[in-house]
Amino acid sequence: MVFQETSTLRARFARSLSEMYGREVPAYTTLVEVSEAVNTDFMDKMGAEAERLGSIGRVTAERHGAIRVGSPKEMSQVAQVFAGFGMYPVGFYDLR
Repeated sequence: MVFQETSTLRARFARSLSEMYGREVPAYTTLVEVSEAVNTDFMDKMGAEAERLGSIGRVTAERHGAIRVGSPKEMSQVAQVFAGFGMYPVGFYDLR
């Protein structure tokens, strides 16, 4: 068994989710590509000042998304999976 840092697991998990979203919703991949292009343009124009609130690598790598769950019990299950990656669900919307 090989130990991996939580941050490495979290990054791999986020990349996998992003790739899955992109396969299911191609516009998501387009959005990511546009965001990367805008970030690159901003970096070119602003230089080091562009990273005053955080590194461009971190901003580019981070993804935010929604995982639909059907019940509070499922939310609890997702929370357990997230905990293994050092992540936390931030809300539950009852869409019924």
